[in-house]
Amino acid sequence: MEEENKLMDVDSSDCSNGSAQYSKENSLVATPVDASSSGKGVPYAPEGWPHPGDVWTWKVGRRVTMSGHWLDKSLYRPKNLKNLPSVFHSRSSLAQSIRSEYPEADVDAFFASFIWKIPAAGYIQKGQLCLIPFFC
Repeated sequence: MEEENKLMDVDSSDCSNGSAQYSKENSLVATPVDASSSGKGVPYAPEGWPHPGDVWTWKVGRRVTMSGHWLDKSLYRPKNLKNLPSVFHSRSSLAQSIRSEYPEADVDAFFASFIWKIPAAGYIQKGQLCLIPFFC
């Protein structure tokens, strides 16, 4: 896929708010993933939006934030949603596209249906500090 070969943009959302391991709103549990991992649907991408049966795909890059989350993340829309770009690299561009194409949609509910910040495997979190194992 051509989009997969492009560099991923940085997720510039605030990584210091502790929103990683568990989302109380939707009871999804975030399991740490390796660099360059990808997957479909929850917990890291929406399912059933905007139509039942729609499953989004996610992929992470190789850079990690100090809080232990993947800095680079791509979210791919289901193939049938041709009115949206095929890939999103930032939360803000995704929100803007949803508001533009689906003005009646609840963007907050959309983002509450999955976990945006994906924890990186191999990193230890202590409070807000992330320690890289080989520096310990």
